[in-house]
Amino acid sequence: MAKFLHTTLFENRLNKKTFCTITVFACLGMLLTFGCDKKVGQDIGVPCDQVTFTNNIGPLVKSNCALSGCHAAGTQQIPLLNYTDVKTIADDGRMKSYVIDGNPEFMPKGGQLSTKEKALVVCWIDNGKKE
Repeated sequence: MAKFLHTTLFENRLNKKTFCTITVFACLGMLLTFGCDKKVGQDIGVPCDQVTFTNNIGPLVKSNCALSGCHAAGTQQIPLLNYTDVKTIADDGRMKSYVIDGNPEFMPKGGQLSTKEKALVVCWIDNGKKE
């Protein structure tokens, strides 16, 4: 009888631990799933699928990147003067890795892009890099 009681108590504790573990992970999963359901397009003032190079990214690049000593014509760096130039570095992943994930002390030299500007770049890249 004592052995049966001990086994039953152990199984109940194990079941409680398993239940608690599953509950914690389920709650975390729901939090990540629903807590991160943020519509970036609302934060940037334009729907994400309407971000274009001409209207959004070009002016951003011109004022932050295509500067003397950086990515302007005649510099040693890769020129970022037009849609094709910028799309090329976006296609190979450098734009995201340097500007979004990279070192803000390094690029852009004028200071880190704002959250809104970074969101514009991510929207543009993730939605097909429209001209």
